[in-house]
Amino acid sequence: MEINKKTITKIIVVIKDNMMLGIQNKIINNYMQFKKIQYIKYMRILVISLFLFLFVVSPIYAAELSFKTQKVLVGVGQDIEVTIFVDSADETINALEGIIQLPSSFSVKEIRRGNSLIAFWAEKPAIRTDNTISFTGIIPGGWKGSDGELFSFVIETTVEGVETLTFYDDTRILLHNYDATEPETNLNDLTIYVDESVPLSDLVSDIYDNNPPESFKIHLTRNEEIFGGDYFLVFTAQDKGSGIDHYEVKETRDVIDNLAGEKWETVQSPYRINDQTLKSFIYIRAVDKAGNIRVEMFKAQHKISSTVMQFWIKILIAFLVILVIMILIILLNKYSSIHCFFWKNNSKQN
Repeated sequence: MEINKKTITKIIVVIKDNMMLGIQNKIINNYMQFKKIQYIKYMRILVISLFLFLFVVSPIYAAELSFKTQKVLVGVGQDIEVTIFVDSADETINALEGIIQLPSSFSVKEIRRGNSLIAFWAEKPAIRTDNTISFTGIIPGGWKGSDGELFSFVIETTVEGVETLTFYDDTRILLHNYDATEPETNLNDLTIYVDESVPLSDLVSDIYDNNPPESFKIHLTRNEEIFGGDYFLVFTAQDKGSGIDHYEVKETRDVIDNLAGEKWETVQSPYRINDQTLKSFIYIRAVDKAGNIRVEMFKAQHKISSTVMQFWIKILIAFLVILVIMILIILLNKYSSIHCFFWKNNSKQN
């Protein structure tokens, strides 16, 4: 069979087309294989990155307790005010408790609670014999935020050296929820460098307080495990200036219009009521560290009202009047009887 030139040309074109199609298919397959490998590679990278982000690299947002002061390089004999701050890490906290360890070369001169966010101190910050400060505070309703001031204290450096203030490991924060959960908490230390060549400076803020403590409420309660089941009062006052120094109380059966010159007894909350019949008015005054005073009164619970008292007084007076009249009538009757007897005897004799 004779194949002409035109036919050969067509065959060559078909072969070329088939070859090009094969090459194209091969290229496409290779490209798809390459994309598949790239996709797997990218997915592996994504999974590894996500794992590192969640478990390794990602920062853990935890609550924090930290110290802050104006300077960490100070001289010998320098007074320093150190403030304790809390960061709730976007959680609402309800209570805090802990112990701060101070270097033996530091002496505590003053503890300040005037600007504290704590509403109720179950254990007020106080220096202990082992040069530690312990505290337990409650925030009714909870608090959320950063740089929340708990309290501050003034210390004096005594010798050269590098000293560190630390929190005990069992210092903890409780969240404002049903289970009072403990969040992850970072306890940040503070290192202070004491060098006698550093000149002394004013690092303690002055307190100017001419305002009395804020108004506060007095709550009556009773618990079989506290004061043997007796009635007691719970109260806490806030003073944003110098801080509350102490409380004083006076119990009386009468309302006192002028409290000047009255004798007061220094007490603390909770306070066991002396008059367990609850018939007394109880005055409680909060005294801040600047000497300013706020007085609140707890009203007698079983006091007889003046209206009722006046009613019974009238009844008593009426009863006494009737009694006197009856006695007079009886005496008059007896006098009349005796007079008639003597008159009859005299008449017979005559």
